[in-house]
Amino acid sequence: MRKSHTTTHRRRQVDPSIRFRYDTVVPESAPKAIGYIRVSTEEQKRDGISLDAQKERIIAYCAFFKYDLVAIYQDDSTGFDMNRPGLHAAFDHMKRTGSMFVAIALDRLSRNIIDVEYIVDSYFGLGCDYQIHLMDCAGIDPKTRDGRMMLRFKALMAQHQVETIRDRTQQGVRYAMKHGANVGRLPYGKAYSRQLDAEGRRVVVDVPEQLATIARIKELHAQNATAPQIAKTLQSENRPTAAKGEWNGTG
Repeated sequence: MRKSHTTTHRRRQVDPSIRFRYDTVVPESAPKAIGYIRVSTEEQKRDGISLDAQKERIIAYCAFFKYDLVAIYQDDSTGFDMNRPGLHAAFDHMKRTGSMFVAIALDRLSRNIIDVEYIVDSYFGLGCDYQIHLMDCAGIDPKTRDGRMMLRFKALMAQHQVETIRDRTQQGVRYAMKHGANVGRLPYGKAYSRQLDAEGRRVVVDVPEQLATIARIKELHAQNATAPQIAKTLQSENRPTAAKGEWNGTG
C-alpha cells in the first residue's frame, strides 16, 4: 500500500498534495502514476464536480490497470489559470519519477486551448518522455498527428463551453443591473434576506452588528487610531468580519 506525502504549504483553499489510500498491491515493475484533480467553485456549484469524486475515480482507474499510484495533486482553480501550485507540483513529481500523468478529463488539465497545446508540446507530444492518461480521451495518443488533432478539438470544445457560460452569465448580470437588481457581493453592513420582491429577487436588508462595527471603525478613526490598532480593537471586541475571519490592519 502506498500513501502520498503531504505538505504544510497552502495556497488558495486546498493543499496541492493530498492524502489518499491505495490498497492495490502492484509489482515493483508496475508503471508509476501521478494523479491530478481540479475543481473551481463555479464548476462544483454548476456541475456537481468534487475533488473527492475525482480522487476516487483516479484511484479506481489506477487499481484496475495495476498502475503504481504514488501521489495525487489538486487545485481549486479555474481551468483558464495556469498559476496552479498543484499542477506544477504534479509535473515536477512526474519528471522526478518518470511517472505517467493521470486525470479524469482533459478539461481538468486546462480549459484553454493555448495552454493545452503548451502542456502537450512540453511533456507529452512527439519526442517527449512522458505519458498522459485522460479518462475521456481513451486511445488518443498525443505523440501522433491524429492524437494531437483530437486533443486540440476537445480543448477547443472545452474552451467554447466556458466562454458560452461566461457570455450567458454576463448577459444575465447586465439584464439584472438594468432592472435595478443587486449583483455580486454586497457591501459590509448589507445582506440578502429570504424575502423576495415583486420581481422574485431577494430583498437586501441591513445587518445591525456590521453597521455597529462600521460606526465603531469611524469612531476609532476619529481618535487617530492606526489601521493595525483598529484591527486589534475590533478583534478584541469580537466584532464580526465579512467572511468570518480575523481582522487585520493591512487591507
